[in-house]
Amino acid sequence: MESTPGCHGKIQLRIAVVPTTMLNSFGCAATATKLSVYKCQGTDMPNLTYYKIRKKSDPTQFRKADGTWNQSGKVYDTLGKLRAIITNKMNSRRDYSRQEVQDWEFVEYEVTEKEVKQLIDVVKPERVWDLLKR
Repeated sequence: MESTPGCHGKIQLRIAVVPTTMLNSFGCAATATKLSVYKCQGTDMPNLTYYKIRKKSDPTQFRKADGTWNQSGKVYDTLGKLRAIITNKMNSRRDYSRQEVQDWEFVEYEVTEKEVKQLIDVVKPERVWDLLKR
């Protein structure tokens, strides 16, 4: 059992399939999705921080993983991964690549757990019954 940081209150066991991105934000190293059991005190989850690269010249455009731009862009789950992209560009032999970084700004997103909903809260009850009848 692993202890989840940022939990408060009474002890509760939580079983979840946790993707790599969440494991990394908890400080665990993993290369694939795995089933984990967390001993958590309460239901508070830690705030997760994510990053994106945005164009200064056009704030509606975010950088994708392949270097192109669109309105959603790539989400970096750690500051280290974001720094690796910046370092890669700065170490480029092409002057254009190094100059391109000057038009970048870095947006930090903090994500918190707001509310946990059950299936019946999200899907119409009739639809749930239809799914259960199958």
